[in-house]
Amino acid sequence: MESSSTPLAQLPEQNLNPQELTPASTELSPTPPEAHQPSQSQQAQHPQPEGASALSLALHDALMYQRTLPREERTTHLGEFAYERLDAITRVIEQHLPSLKPDLNSLQSLLNIASQTTLTPEQAAELKETYKRTHESVFPVNDKYLYWHHQLHRLSADHSLSSISWDHLKRLEEESYADDELKALVHELKLSFGRVKDVSDSQGFRQMFEFYGEALVYSKLSKHFKTKRIVAKKDSKPDFVCALPNGKEFYVELKSLDLVEASLRSDQMHEDAMNQNIEIEDQLRKGNRIAMAEREIAPFKPPFDDGSYDPRSFLLVINTLMKKARSAFKDSQFAQGPTFAFMLCDRLRIPKGNDSVAPQYFDQDYESDISGVLWNACFAKIGTPISKVPDFEGAPTFDGHMSKHGLLVDEFIPFPSGAVIFSTFWGQEDALMGLYDSKWQPTPDWTEEDTQSVIHALCTAYNDERNSYGQSVGMN
Repeated sequence: MESSSTPLAQLPEQNLNPQELTPASTELSPTPPEAHQPSQSQQAQHPQPEGASALSLALHDALMYQRTLPREERTTHLGEFAYERLDAITRVIEQHLPSLKPDLNSLQSLLNIASQTTLTPEQAAELKETYKRTHESVFPVNDKYLYWHHQLHRLSADHSLSSISWDHLKRLEEESYADDELKALVHELKLSFGRVKDVSDSQGFRQMFEFYGEALVYSKLSKHFKTKRIVAKKDSKPDFVCALPNGKEFYVELKSLDLVEASLRSDQMHEDAMNQNIEIEDQLRKGNRIAMAEREIAPFKPPFDDGSYDPRSFLLVINTLMKKARSAFKDSQFAQGPTFAFMLCDRLRIPKGNDSVAPQYFDQDYESDISGVLWNACFAKIGTPISKVPDFEGAPTFDGHMSKHGLLVDEFIPFPSGAVIFSTFWGQEDALMGLYDSKWQPTPDWTEEDTQSVIHALCTAYNDERNSYGQSVGMN
């Protein structure tokens, strides 16, 4: 469910110069003494995709040439550039920022020179400075994101910052040039980055993540429906209004769920990361060639654990999600019409992803039947037994019984919506998981087919109280 001990090598924040993560780096590929000319096989190892920009083609040629030279003669800094970043910069400048074309031409000219000879120190410095200036002008939000990652590198880590997907952030900022609604959201995100005081400002990073989540969810909605952001100055209203192809409108209220008792737990995790880096530094100072340390990333763990915390407990996850949902969503936010409750769970992590929309599913790794945390959080009744991932193969899986009704079946404390979406955009693949009450009819003209149209279009997995779709995910 959670990573109770994370080796240093697995932490994304410990490899913190994304600009250097290129498929071709002059610093990482030593050339054999006898290989001073590029062969056809060497060149074939780096085919350029169709539609590659002139900049990325020039970088490719420069890298291929530099690899024919002895290491001491190579141009430095070329390994800092990524093909996809150069392509993105080119697209934005050519389509939206023509005033920056001189910088684009300067970059290409210097890369062309690097494909024929070693750049002088002055030329290498000009190349680095021009790229830095251009990237900051075209992608200021990404620039600020990288800035804070670099500030935290080998010092500490912030959970909210680490929960942002850099791939999604790059996409959002580029897309914002062609979408005024998204442009406004990305601008607010940029301002929130600027309000972070220092590396220990957990509250600032948490607020920044809220703006990231709003831009991310708007982008996802707008790819399927005509979507408009609702700016509520005083009244309590949902975040977005969308339209189905049949013209019917529906609303989305978004909440970005945070750690358990986040105001305290964020600072604790920041301190844990700092202690990890101190331990690494101590090992290196003692002469260790390889240094390793571990730290706990446990979003469901309370700040003052009395020893009862179980990192494998699914019942803990279910109860936490229910508690957070009930405290986050208010009835007044659902009064405009059919409104979906959307929960961004990147900072919490949903165990087992899409499988969690089934009442239970078979875990192939442990050969055990496991409870789906999302289905049970929505539809389980009091007394329902919950099974967790076993501590080891063959160990008991019983985790306890539900002490409360699920969100969508509690008649005594009704949830304001009959349809909820849980999402995570943090991993290798996006996961949007929808649960809905098939009997939900918030307005006279709203049908189950309308609910399905929204859920099926948006979600990677979905289910209802009848378990109509559980078999499609529960038997994988």
